[in-house]
Amino acid sequence: LVDDSEDQDLLFSDDFSDGKADGWTIESGQWAVLNGEFVETSDASSPSVALRGPVRDDVQLTAQARSTDNDDFGLAVRVQDEDNLYFFTVNIQNSRAQFQKRSHGEVSILSESDFTPPPFSIPFEVSVRTQQDHLQAFINGRLILEASDAEFSTGRSGLYARFNKYAAFDRVRLVTLASLKDVRNNTIYVDAQNKGKPADGQTLATAWGTIGDALRDPRFRDSAGNIILI
Repeated sequence: LVDDSEDQDLLFSDDFSDGKADGWTIESGQWAVLNGEFVETSDASSPSVALRGPVRDDVQLTAQARSTDNDDFGLAVRVQDEDNLYFFTVNIQNSRAQFQKRSHGEVSILSESDFTPPPFSIPFEVSVRTQQDHLQAFINGRLILEASDAEFSTGRSGLYARFNKYAAFDRVRLVTLASLKDVRNNTIYVDAQNKGKPADGQTLATAWGTIGDALRDPRFRDSAGNIILI
C-alpha cells in the first residue's frame, strides 16, 4: 500500500493519457502507446524492457498491468542494462510469480510461489519495492513474494515482458521509500458477532466487530501489506 501524498518523494508518474511515452528508454523489445497504455507489441523470446526515471537504490515501482497472453510480464528494477537486472514476473499459463535475476545474460530464479493472476485483460496493480538487498512484490497491495540478493545495489526501473504480445501497462509510478509505510503483514480479524464486545482485532476470539473498526486499527493505518480477515 502506497501513500503518495508527498510529491517530493515522487520520482515520476505516467498514465500515457497524452498518447506519448516521453522520458522512456526502450532497452529492448517493441513498445508503443496504444489507447492510453504502454504496450509491448512483439512476442519476442528475449526480454523486452522499457525504462524510465533516475538511477536509484531504494524505491517502489508501481503499475497497473494486464495481459491478453499467457506468458511473463511484470516489473524490472535495479536495471544496469538488458543483461543485468532484477525482474518480477507473473505467468497466467503456469500460475506462478517469480523474482528472477539476469546477470551477464544468465537468468537465475531468486524466489517463486504459486500465484493465479486475474483473468486475461483484467488489470491489476503490481508493485516492487527494493530496500538494500531485499526485494518485495505486491499484487493489489498485498505482499506475495520476497527475495534477497546483493549483486545490484542500484539502477533504473521499468516494465518487463517476455513471450507476451500486448502486455499492457498504465499508471506507472516510482517513489522513494520515504513516502511509504513499513510492511508488517499483520492479519486483522473482523467478526460481526463481536460487535460491542472488548476487541483488539488480533485473534478471531477478539475480532473487531466492524470493518470500520479494522480500518482504524493502528496496525492497518501505520503499516502496509496487512490483511483484514472478515
